[in-house]
Amino acid sequence: MGIRKRGDAWQIVVDVGKPIKTEDGKLKRQQKVFTFYGTKPEARAEEARLKALYKFQTSTKNMTLEQYMLHWLETYKKHKLAVRTYESYKETIEVHIGKDEIGKKPFDRVMPDDIQKYYNRKLAQGLSGTSVLYHHRILHAAYQQAVKSRLLPWTMNPCDAVEPPEKDDFSPAELSPEDVSKIIIVTNGKPLQMPIIISAMTGMRAGEVCGLKWLDVMFDKMAIKVHQAVKRESGELVLGPTKNKKERYVPLTPGLAAILQKHKEEQDRIKEIYGADVERPEDKGPKYNDQGFVLAWEDGRFFDPHYLSTAFTKFMKAPKNEKLKIPENATFHALRHFYASAMQQAGANLKYISDALGHGKIDNITADVYIHTQIEDMRKYVDWLDEAVLVPAFPWLKDALRENEANDVT
Repeated sequence: MGIRKRGDAWQIVVDVGKPIKTEDGKLKRQQKVFTFYGTKPEARAEEARLKALYKFQTSTKNMTLEQYMLHWLETYKKHKLAVRTYESYKETIEVHIGKDEIGKKPFDRVMPDDIQKYYNRKLAQGLSGTSVLYHHRILHAAYQQAVKSRLLPWTMNPCDAVEPPEKDDFSPAELSPEDVSKIIIVTNGKPLQMPIIISAMTGMRAGEVCGLKWLDVMFDKMAIKVHQAVKRESGELVLGPTKNKKERYVPLTPGLAAILQKHKEEQDRIKEIYGADVERPEDKGPKYNDQGFVLAWEDGRFFDPHYLSTAFTKFMKAPKNEKLKIPENATFHALRHFYASAMQQAGANLKYISDALGHGKIDNITADVYIHTQIEDMRKYVDWLDEAVLVPAFPWLKDALRENEANDVT
C-alpha cells in the first residue's frame, strides 16, 4: 500500500479485504488502485480516508441485515436519538426485521423486491400501514448510510425502489363534556380518576401529568407550570423535561383548584399514616417517600404514564362501561384533544391553543408577566369546563364555585 506519483496524478493503493490463498497455496493481497489529483498532503489524507473506509467495509462485509442495522444504530444513531426513539428503533430491528427472513440475508445483497415482500408480509400479519411505514423509514436511513459508506455493490438505496404503504388515516376520539363527566364518574375511587381530571382540564400529556409536583400548582396565581414529565429510558422510569424541552403555563380553573385541594388533603392524610417518621411494626405497609408529586402511590412513587394509557383503554373497553356510549377509540391521549377542542369551541385563537398544549413558543417574557397577561386572557376559554365537566361529576362543586364567584365580586 502507499502512494506514488503518476504524471499529474497520484496513484493510491489500498487493501480492500483479507489476503486470499491462490491455487499454489500462496497468500495474495486484495488491493484496489485509485487515482487522485491534488497535492501530496491531500493525497496522503485521501489515502487515510480510503484505508479507514475499506477497513470498515471489511468489518461489515459478512453481516446480515439485522447485524448491519444494529451496527448502524449503535455507531451512527445512538448519540443522536432520544432514548425512547433509540429503544423503538432497536425493538423494530430485533423483533420485526431480525425475526423475518429478510433479516438473515446479507445486507449488501438485499434487493428492492426483498424489501417490498417484507412490507407485504408485515401488512398481512396485521401491522398497520403507519407501522410498516415506520419500518421503511428505519430501513431507508440505514441503507442511506451504507450508500454513503460505499458498502453496496451499487450506488443507490434499495429502499428508493419500493412502494411503502401510506400512513393510516387517524382521527382522535371526539369527546364531549358529557363524555368526560361520565368517565370521571365511573372512575370514582380509582387511581385513574385524578389523572383523567387533570389531563381533561389542562391538556397535559400522560407523562406530564405523572411528573406534576405540588410546587408547580400555583393556587395563588391560579396557574399550573408544566416543565417536566415522567418517561421510560432503558427500562427505568425517570423524570425529565417535557417532549419539546420547554416549560409552559396553563390556567388553573376554580373547579380544578378545589378538587386538587381536596386531593392534597387526602394525600396528606396518607402521609400521616405511612410517613417515614411514623413508628410502626416492620412489614406493616409501605413507608411514604414524599417526593412532592401530585399523583403518587401509597409509598410516594410517581405514576407510570404507560399505566395511565393502558389502564384507561382497558377500563373503557370493559363490558360494564359499554352502556356509557363513549367513542370506541377513546384513549387517555383523547383527553388532551378534548381540551384543545374545548378551547377552540369557546373561541380561543390558535396561538393560545398551541401555547396551552406545548406546541407553541412562549414569548420571551417573565413568568409573572405571562401569567398575568396571556394566561388570564386564556382563562375565559377554559373556566366554562368547571360547569360543563366537573360539576356533573362533583355536585358539591356548584356551591364552592358560587362562593368563589361571590368572593371575586366583593
